[in-house]
Amino acid sequence: MTAAPQPELAGLSCYTGSLAGYLDGEPVDAAELLANSIRLAVRIDLPEGALAFSHHRFPLNRLPNGDQLHYAAEADPQRALAAITAELSRHGRVIVVVDNAELPWSPSYGVGPSAPHWLLLSTREEDKWHVVDPFSGLLPAGEQHPFTGWLSTESLLAALAPRDWAPEQLRRNELAFGLPVPVAGSGLTWLGRVQATRQAEDPLPGNWLTGCDQVLPFLIGHLERRLAESGPLLDDLWAAAQHHVFRHRWLGERAGVLGDLAGAARHESAAQAWASLPKALRFAVESASRGRPRATLVRTTLNHLLALETPPAPAYHAVSHHTPISTRDPEGPAMPTRTLYDWFLNSATQHPDNTAIEVSTQSLTYAELRAAVERLSGAMVEVLGRTPTRVGLLTSRSLAGYVGYLAAQRLGAACVPLNSAAPAVRNLTITTEAELDLTLVDDTSGDGLAEYRRDCGIALLDLTGDRVRELTSPSREYKETEVVPRGAEDVAYIIFTSGTTGKPKGVPTTQSNVDAFLAEVIERYTLLPTSRVSQTFEMSFDGSIVEIFGTWGSGGALCVAQHGDVFTPVKFVKAKQLTHWMSVPSLISFATRLRALAPGSMPTLTGSMFGGEALTMEQAEAWSAAAPSTRILNCYGPTETTVTVTGYEVPLDGSQQETSNRTIPIGDVYPHMESVLLDANLRPVDDGELCVRGPQRFPGYLDPAENAGRFVSFDGVQGELFTGGAPLTEKHWYRTGDRVRREHGTLVHLGRIDEQVKVRGNRVELGEIESVLRRHPAIAEVVVLTIRGADGEIDLYAVYTGGKVSDAEFAGLVEGLPTYMHPRGYHHREEIPLTTVGKVDRKLLTDQFVAVAR
Repeated sequence: MTAAPQPELAGLSCYTGSLAGYLDGEPVDAAELLANSIRLAVRIDLPEGALAFSHHRFPLNRLPNGDQLHYAAEADPQRALAAITAELSRHGRVIVVVDNAELPWSPSYGVGPSAPHWLLLSTREEDKWHVVDPFSGLLPAGEQHPFTGWLSTESLLAALAPRDWAPEQLRRNELAFGLPVPVAGSGLTWLGRVQATRQAEDPLPGNWLTGCDQVLPFLIGHLERRLAESGPLLDDLWAAAQHHVFRHRWLGERAGVLGDLAGAARHESAAQAWASLPKALRFAVESASRGRPRATLVRTTLNHLLALETPPAPAYHAVSHHTPISTRDPEGPAMPTRTLYDWFLNSATQHPDNTAIEVSTQSLTYAELRAAVERLSGAMVEVLGRTPTRVGLLTSRSLAGYVGYLAAQRLGAACVPLNSAAPAVRNLTITTEAELDLTLVDDTSGDGLAEYRRDCGIALLDLTGDRVRELTSPSREYKETEVVPRGAEDVAYIIFTSGTTGKPKGVPTTQSNVDAFLAEVIERYTLLPTSRVSQTFEMSFDGSIVEIFGTWGSGGALCVAQHGDVFTPVKFVKAKQLTHWMSVPSLISFATRLRALAPGSMPTLTGSMFGGEALTMEQAEAWSAAAPSTRILNCYGPTETTVTVTGYEVPLDGSQQETSNRTIPIGDVYPHMESVLLDANLRPVDDGELCVRGPQRFPGYLDPAENAGRFVSFDGVQGELFTGGAPLTEKHWYRTGDRVRREHGTLVHLGRIDEQVKVRGNRVELGEIESVLRRHPAIAEVVVLTIRGADGEIDLYAVYTGGKVSDAEFAGLVEGLPTYMHPRGYHHREEIPLTTVGKVDRKLLTDQFVAVAR
């Protein structure tokens, strides 16, 4: 026996290498055929989370003369040898399926484990058989090298003897040609050559993801969830890596011949990256089995491959949504910042026929939505007389609002969503503060529309009544407009949050902020072109960004829930066949109280993301029971850090450890962000205020005066409060105001450091409510308390001193605030307790209030 390296075929799996040897006798360039066939596809709908891989884009069992290869089997060894000998006589070669642990040149010989292996037979001379095995690779028992030599009939029969292959091994054999070819019944197995039959119309039955842009992001999420159980998957991923190494080296060689040295270098870089994949994954899986998961290693390795496999961006700067930005992946090439419109336009270009949005009775494909956006862009320019810079959206869950958001982004304008349920005076204040030059209104603009029309003082794009039909059924031509390019630091949108001064506080988010966020969460949430995603948040709440643009950035369908749908999630999930749900956790409690969350009632959900307020263990358990196939991710992040900045996946096996406050952890800060916990003296602690910085941190408030006290510089030992006397830079950390502690190895949110709270997912500064109530001349002091009701929801109560005030007078005071900021009750006291240092003792006051209420 002698080793016989096969340089041209080095790196191929055993079946592809043997097939290449078989094709040497055919009028075809085997290496070129195989290189052009290679692609990555994975089936994701098999039981118990199993996967199947297909490595070829067309059926390789089809031969140039019209014949095809198919599996044959024979239980009787002598008849099997006779059939194989006859095949050799007719065609001069035959591929057999053997057990690798029975091959004398294999490191697994005699020690196992058993694994199916393809072997090329080229000659029989009496009692010995000439074999060619081009396979090379690292097996559990050691390294195997290519081999050519002779096997005795006894050794061949021992290797051919039937085995009870594992399900994943059988799947590999069936998909060896790129499409399912059923393995013959039990017995000694080989590949026979017969006249071709008609090919099935659907060569890949089932739910398949195809191409690196779909498969690699899915694998990131799959491996992060199941890393410790991924041992059987390593063989498939090794085969994928070997095929792509071969493909890139073949393409690189051809590029070099043509004088394209840059192309040759790119292919060599990709080949090296694929070659490193098996080693990185094996290390991560083995580490996970020892209780030390290396999810970051998996993510970094696969993201790097995505960057190398992603084609260059089109002229409008849209790139594949899976390409990591340079700040996330220092090994990858530097990529331009994608604007919100780029994220949408890339999907509209790649998936024009996919459903983009379903709202009420209307449904638009990406091509149709893009056309509507282009028409509305022209309408905006016509109404204003120029390109807008900041566009208000006074709408609620309407098609006009979504098209308007995209049209504004297309024209390079910043979007400022207005809450149609808020009083007109609040929206008028925001209009002035944000310096809007155009606001879009429609039939969902709310009761304050008339007052807003009268007092806003800016141009209005009126889509009320039948005018909205112009979006999808145009009766006239609009002026054509070009896409306005935007830079990384240009503002994408402005969200107004509650402020301590009694007026809303503007939080601008840049294109680079939201690009870094979407690049993280689209992969983290496994959003794909096949996804159907709920839209439950109003646009004036920044949680809507991940729903809307996470979906449009991945080519999925955005399914808009109307107000009634939000409170009956099961009905909505079933009606829309949703794969992903996003909302505040309080909807779980609401549905539970209505007994509308039966076990197993949402089987289509594969991903459920909650944020905006604490997710309790009881809520997570109820949702998991209703959606047994879903991943539940608890997300956290202030608006100032672009929607969410941490994530935690609830274990599906019920092994979640109880936290000190029985809420689900918020998880670790995203890997491209930095975080630190600081105490009141701005020194690092294990239980303190969470401070963050990085590409998702906003550039500072719309009113620079608001920045003072909200940022801190930190040298690793001592922090220094930002006072506004010097420029705010990217090195400053944003103070979230949230108290966080690490428990059981992950972060747990313990509440607000200041007096800001979340009420039904809406951020509320208690100080804003108090400042409004203090306007009454009879009130001396007022404190707004947060009391958790029996249903787990936060309720607001006001306690005050001074003269008594009637309920009607209180109603008049708060009428300018959103409804969720109205206290449920107003309670008069003679005095309010203070701490020893003279501050309001909120804890004692709350305890006293609860004791009286009981």
